[in-house]
Order: sequence, then C-alpha cells, then structure tokens
Amino acid sequence: MKIYDITKTINKDLKVWPGDKEYERNESSFELKDMTGHSSWITASLHTGTHVDAHWHYDSKGMSIEKHDLNNYIGKCQVIDVSHTKDKHIKIEDLRVDISEERILFKTSNHMDETKWDDNFKGISVALIHFLNDHGVKLIGIDTPSVDIYNAETLSSHQALYNCDIYNIEGLVLNDVPEGVYELIALPLKIEGADGSPVRAVLLEYEK
Repeated sequence: MKIYDITKTINKDLKVWPGDKEYERNESSFELKDMTGHSSWITASLHTGTHVDAHWHYDSKGMSIEKHDLNNYIGKCQVIDVSHTKDKHIKIEDLRVDISEERILFKTSNHMDETKWDDNFKGISVALIHFLNDHGVKLIGIDTPSVDIYNAETLSSHQALYNCDIYNIEGLVLNDVPEGVYELIALPLKIEGADGSPVRAVLLEYEK
C-alpha cells in the first residue's frame, strides 16, 4: 500500500487567506527526572492550510463542523487532472474522464509559493457542482485555497455546495498524485460550533 500525504505543512511561513489569523505556536518547558518536557499552544484560522469548511462557514443555517457526517471524509475518491483548463473556473467541459466515485478531488497543478499569498487560482463553476451532484458526488476537494475564485462577491460556488449538501476540502497538495481512484481519509477535528477545521488528508493506493 502506498500513502500520499496531500496535506500542507502548517508553519509560521504558511500564508492564509488575507484577513485570517496567521498560524503562531508558543511553547513552555518543564523539568522531569533526567529530561525536559514541552507543552505548546497555537493560534490560527480554522481555514489554515489543508482544511474543510463547515456549512455554517457560508450559511448561518448550516451545520457547524462537529455535526458533519464523517462518512463524507472517508472512502473511495477520484483524483481528476484539470490542469489543462484556461478559465478561472473549472467547468463541465474540462472533464476528460467519467465520474466514477462519490468523492472528487481536482488537481489544478497549483504550485503556489506557500510563503506568499497569490490570488490567481482556479475555482469550481456552479454548473460543475450541480453536474457532480447529479452524479451522486458528496464531497469535492481542490488544490487551491477555495472552491470560489478570489474576490467572489456572493461565494456562489460555496452556496451551490450547501444547496446540494456537498462537503468540501480546500488547500490540498496533489502535485505528485497521478489521476485515478484512491481511498481518502481527511477527518476534521471535533470542535464545537466551529466554521471549519484543518485536516491531515491522505490518499491510500492499494496494490493491484
């Protein structure tokens, strides 16, 4: 079995969405017999790095993260390469393969410098989200900071996800992952009332 770690490393250099709280870690130490122990604490946006959005993040009637069904974040998924698309939005016509799984991860070959914010990234069109919903998809992931393009005034792609009851993962690292079918594990933290959560996302590839 091969494991692909598709998670961004969270550190002080990782840039977050403009206006969000950047990651910071502090630590203290304590003495034990013949050793020193450490304890640390962090402050950060819940949308730091690779993360999932709670429906409450973009709709006040939506669920907070601890109420989300974990079945959506575990199971077979399909990685689809859409790096060829030239538009700001990934569209239905950009799909070169049939939809075969309930979880779809889009590989845009995003190579952002994680130490600098760059708002030139692709989002997902509303029409494509409804198309995937018609094909039984219950989770959509992308290797950019958001399913909506930067400065999207109405967050129409997020709203389409909510209306279709589709979950999402943003900020994936798919550069070294070939197109194909994998087993996804990307569980959010159980934070009461939260609008999202960082995840440790991995893909499992079983020997054929």
